Amino acid sequence: MNHAGQTGIPPATTATPGPVRLLLELFSSIWFGVMLLTVLFVYCSVGSAGIPVHPLIWRPDAWLSVREVLELTEYDWFNWWPFTTLVVLVCLALVTTTIRRVRLDLVNLGVWLTHGGLIVLVLGSAWYFSTKVEGDVAVARRRIVIEAPGHDPVSITAMPGRRASLGDDEDAWTFSITSIDPSWEILTGDAAGRRAFSISVMVRRPDGTTFIRQLLAGFPGLTEDIVRGDDPQQPWVRVKKETGRPLMDETLRMSLAYDPRSHFHVMHSAAVYLRELDDDLRPATPWIDRPIDGLPRYHDHVAIGTDAWQVPGAGTITSDPLHLSVGPTAARDPLPGTDLVVTGFVRQATMVTRPRPGGERPNPIARVRLAAADGRGVAHQLAAMDPARSVAEGGLLVFRAVGTTAGFDDLLRIEHPVLRLAVPDLDISIEVPIDRTLSSDPGLVFTPLEGTPYAWRARSLQDDLEIAGRTLSVLILEIRRGDAEPFVRWVFDDESLTRDLRDEGEVPGHGDSRLVDDAITTTYEPGRTPVPVTLVAGPVLEALSVITAIGPGEPAVLPVIVGEAIDLGEGVTLTVESFWPRATEETRPLLIPPPQRDPDAGMALSMLQVAIGERSWWLPWHRYVFDGEDDAIRRFLHRPTVVTLPDGRNLELLFSRRRRALPAPVVLDDFVLDAHVGGFTGQTGSIRNWTSVVRFGREGAWSTPVRVSVNDPQRHGEFWFFQSQWDPPEPPRFEGDVASNGLNYTVLGVGNRNGVLVQLSGCCIAVTGMIWAFYLKPVLKRRRQDRAMRAAEGAR
Repeated sequence: MNHAGQTGIPPATTATPGPVRLLLELFSSIWFGVMLLTVLFVYCSVGSAGIPVHPLIWRPDAWLSVREVLELTEYDWFNWWPFTTLVVLVCLALVTTTIRRVRLDLVNLGVWLTHGGLIVLVLGSAWYFSTKVEGDVAVARRRIVIEAPGHDPVSITAMPGRRASLGDDEDAWTFSITSIDPSWEILTGDAAGRRAFSISVMVRRPDGTTFIRQLLAGFPGLTEDIVRGDDPQQPWVRVKKETGRPLMDETLRMSLAYDPRSHFHVMHSAAVYLRELDDDLRPATPWIDRPIDGLPRYHDHVAIGTDAWQVPGAGTITSDPLHLSVGPTAARDPLPGTDLVVTGFVRQATMVTRPRPGGERPNPIARVRLAAADGRGVAHQLAAMDPARSVAEGGLLVFRAVGTTAGFDDLLRIEHPVLRLAVPDLDISIEVPIDRTLSSDPGLVFTPLEGTPYAWRARSLQDDLEIAGRTLSVLILEIRRGDAEPFVRWVFDDESLTRDLRDEGEVPGHGDSRLVDDAITTTYEPGRTPVPVTLVAGPVLEALSVITAIGPGEPAVLPVIVGEAIDLGEGVTLTVESFWPRATEETRPLLIPPPQRDPDAGMALSMLQVAIGERSWWLPWHRYVFDGEDDAIRRFLHRPTVVTLPDGRNLELLFSRRRRALPAPVVLDDFVLDAHVGGFTGQTGSIRNWTSVVRFGREGAWSTPVRVSVNDPQRHGEFWFFQSQWDPPEPPRFEGDVASNGLNYTVLGVGNRNGVLVQLSGCCIAVTGMIWAFYLKPVLKRRRQDRAMRAAEGAR
């Protein structure tokens, strides 16, 4: 009997499903979706944290960054084809499963909304990341425009310590920004009580006189000059008090202007910039950039031993040079038919000059170590032929090379400094050696100048000072007339600079010709005494000796054997560790060992090696590209590399990021710092918010002020602008530097936000679906069950 006929069920078929059906079954499988989500989760975790390589996973070195191994940034990792493929597969599985397994009705509307919202979110994210552009721009608060009679105008960025000059040496105006106060309180006039951005500029005229000009942003009518006065209690006075006019020199015009920026620098990009120089090594063309594709980001690619050095014993970096051709892309490129070749890249390194033997000409270089009795020591590499590198320990240790016995004996010669005092009206003049000063002998008393009412004593002396690019010597005297209070005279070896001081804290102003008492004249001739420790190469070049002049008595001469310590007294020893009589020097990057690298340094310590023909140069990384030193912003490097081509032309090369034009120039009008209760303490934690007040160029004018802060970005054109970095107060960075009160510039983040509304819509749709699925769906199902139960009871 036919079983099928009895049951009415057709016999089972054994037809094999087609490939399309198999794919549909696969993509609608819950387990396949779970597998894809698991793989996606692992991919995201590895890209964000890396993989553990040590059981103590809380240690910083316990994780290996897979992204860095593959030379990918986080942005690259999540835009790489594996991630895109996984997301596309998840979306296909989501769509297939929803259509095939979830009936579209009121009960399941939440599932459809959730899945649909996720698909919209993915589409919005694809739009966002495929068109994403992000970078930053540094904007200074003001520029100073200077117009002096007979000279072309010049302008400089308003930064503490910035200098400028106009004219030649004999007819030169010099300008130096001595201080900037971002919150100067105005005390007079209609604006009394308001605060302004104040800049003080020291001006030196061609005739040598000096004064300070104060400029206030937004208040050009309050510009005034300040000069040195006669009151010791108030050494600087307003010109207006003495003359009734605000300016000492009305022919000199100085004003403040905005410092517009028309480009921003793109993140995670690299480029080499070129520009041609004229015969005076001044820029003859604008910067032209050549983008670099495929440049490493995290690993060093360099020929070790040939192009770079390693720290001895590091042994973790292998030679792996590059060969990336970077061709011209702009019409005005100064090398239109020549490719630059990138031959090396180092992530973190410092340029070091090292000597090696084998030179043809004498060039003594020695590496010496000074050690104290407690074991502390310091090493110096000294070059006898280079004045800048022949001195160490503040002038207490020098390295000299002599070719004759007479030259060696000259190093031992002692000549005391000489002071000449004269009172022309009394026809009295004397010359005395200075062998004691008040600083070395606190009991030194005044010496009468016989036949005159004057007495004097030497307070201190300083020889070979570097002042404004000159080497000067000064003897500081105390001079007393009769029973009057003594005054202080700075007697320079250049008589035109000799000045009197009226109080202890006063500093002599260059060009100030006032003397308290010009009836007594003084001149100073520096002496010669051996420095405490002099290392000497010669008269035979290969022979080394040390001249010590520590303590009283004649200098001592000691022979030097490389590697053996020399006792200098009081437990201090000197050891010549290496000596090259005829050295040649090579400057290369010294690679910082990976365990010692700063993970927060970014690209700041990176260097790029580029070659033109047979020659190559190392270029330090620059965060921003400035037109010149006058345009540079404090804290940011501006050190282009000058190269000379075989045809005699000079170029400047610079390694930085790519630039992109802004929709309109942007300027910084003001900077607002909101602090917590108690005010700004100097610490970042006391700041509540940073706000840049900016303006955008529009039809030859500036827009109304726009406030941009960290959490309140503003849109202009196709880009959004947000607060990225600010200028905090900073002490002097080196000897001769000027401290900064901060707030001289801002750094604005710049980026587009295409697809953000689509992403937001997807999130809203997905959240609505989740609310429906978790809160409304149970209610709808319960009502459906109740209706079914009532219908069943009615049928019974």
